[in-house]
Amino acid sequence: MGRSAKLTECAYLPNDGHQRICVEKNTIQTGDSGGALLGSNGTNFVQIGVASLASTYSPLDGCWIERITGVECGI
Repeated sequence: MGRSAKLTECAYLPNDGHQRICVEKNTIQTGDSGGALLGSNGTNFVQIGVASLASTYSPLDGCWIERITGVECGI
């Protein structure tokens, strides 16, 4: 299963009548755009949205790669 994200207020977006679900910074990554946003009632998962409008940078070289792959990051 994917990552979990904490919901947050959409204070930084204009109130233009669109309904939005916002998540905390650093819980979405490059490549997540277009993917399903799932919610859980404790038993089942249902799609509640689609990831979009993400403005984030996921470093291509970092110690997280070493943790996942075992390849030394050299930082």
